[in-house]
Amino acid sequence: MFLFIGILFIVFYEYQKPIMNSGEAMISAVDCLNNPPNQLGIFADNIEIETIPNENIYTYLSQQDGFYNKLMNKQKWEINLKYGDKAPTVVINAYSGKCINVYGPVN
Repeated sequence: MFLFIGILFIVFYEYQKPIMNSGEAMISAVDCLNNPPNQLGIFADNIEIETIPNENIYTYLSQQDGFYNKLMNKQKWEINLKYGDKAPTVVINAYSGKCINVYGPVN
């Protein structure tokens, strides 16, 4: 009985895990562009969030792909940043801020 309640509690927590707000997501996106993970294969950029006007930042919260992710309501942030002649879209995990992908014109 206690095992069932414990599993039910863990599943409920995973389904309702708190999501970072859009401000935290923007900071994580800029950090991802300034210090990109090696597996993305992009070069680091030197961006300061204060230099990008608010009208050039777009955030979109969506569900992650995959059966388990949909079952457990896993979310991701997609942040589009327009600065200079670049307009990359950064995809991050909505819970941890971990950089998942970067696409769009980053050169």
